[in-house]
Amino acid sequence: TDYSRSFRAPYETVWRATQQALLNYPMNINNMDTGQLQTLYITGKHRYKAPHQKNKLYPSGYQYRLNITIIRGKTSSRVVITKEVRLQKDFFSEPQELHSDGYEEKMILYRIKREVQLEGLLKRQLNKRQKKK
Repeated sequence: TDYSRSFRAPYETVWRATQQALLNYPMNINNMDTGQLQTLYITGKHRYKAPHQKNKLYPSGYQYRLNITIIRGKTSSRVVITKEVRLQKDFFSEPQELHSDGYEEKMILYRIKREVQLEGLLKRQLNKRQKKK
C-alpha cells in the first residue's frame, strides 16, 4: 500500500523537506528532475522499529527499501511513499514479499510536514525583517 500526503508548498520546498527527513537513510536513487528517491535495502540493526515495538525481533533475512515519489502540482506537491518489504529465508530461496505496518511511512510523512512548516515560518520571519528595513 502507498502512503501519501499533499503539501501546499512549492516542489523545491517539498523536495528539500523530503531530503531532510531521509537524511539518515542510505540512498540508491536521488533524482530531483523525476521526483524519485529510493533507499538501499535496509537490514540488521538499522531497520525501523516503532516505539511500541522496541522489543520486537525481526528475522535476519528481513529487509526493506523505501520508494518515494514527489509529484509536482501547480500550487501543491504530493509525496507518495511505498515500502518494499521482503524476507529472505535462506540463500537459495526467492525472497518472500511482506506487507508494511505503515508506521515508518507515517513517521516520514510527519517529518516532511514539519520541515515544510519550519521553512514556511522562517520565510515569513525573513520577510518581516526585510519589510522593517
